[in-house]
Amino acid sequence: MNFTTDEALSILNSTEKSEVQDQYEDLVFSWKQKYLMIIPPVKLIQSQIQKINRLNEAYQHFYTIDYQNTTIDNENDISLPLIIFLNNYQQSIAEIKHLISNSLNGFELVENLNRLITIESRMCEKLSAYFVDIKFDFWDKVKVSEHIDIFAAEQELKVKGITESEIINYLRAQIERKIYPTNSVLANLVLKAQKANDYGYK
Repeated sequence: MNFTTDEALSILNSTEKSEVQDQYEDLVFSWKQKYLMIIPPVKLIQSQIQKINRLNEAYQHFYTIDYQNTTIDNENDISLPLIIFLNNYQQSIAEIKHLISNSLNGFELVENLNRLITIESRMCEKLSAYFVDIKFDFWDKVKVSEHIDIFAAEQELKVKGITESEIINYLRAQIERKIYPTNSVLANLVLKAQKANDYGYK
C-alpha cells in the first residue's frame, strides 16, 4: 500500500521525517515486548502482524531496509510421542522468544512471528489429535486465550506414568467428568487446542 507522507507520519506517531527513525524503533520495540511473556492465540498474532506490516510500509515511505528472509529449522515433528513433543515445544518457544526480542527491525520481527505461528499451529494440531470420541458440552467456558502451563502438562504425563497409548483414554476419563476446568492440566490444554481447531481461533 502506498501512503501519503502525512499518512505515513501519522502511522509512525511522527510529525516530521526527523522523528521517524526513533519512533519506528520505539514502536517495533513495544511490539517485541508483547511476546516475551504470554504467547497470544494465532489469530491475534496474525492480526498484529498486519499492524506491524503497516508500520513497516509507512517506514519504507522514508527509508529503505535491505532485508532478506532467513531459514531456521524449528520444526517439531507431530509424529513424536506427546511427552517428547511438549519438551521440544518448550525449547522452540524459548528459541523463538529470543529471536523475537533480538529482531533488528519490523521486517525481521514479522518473519519471527510467522515462525511462532508455525510452532503454535503445530502444537494445536498435535494436541487436538488426542480428542477422539470424547463428549464435552462446556465449550463456552474454554478460552483459547487462556495461558496453560505446558511444563505442568509434561510433568503430569511423567509423574502419572501415562504412556502414549494410554493418553486418549486418560483424557476421556478426565474430560467426561463434566467439569471445566478439569483436574488435569493436559486435558485443559487439549480442550483449548480442540476449540481453536473447531472455531478457527488458533
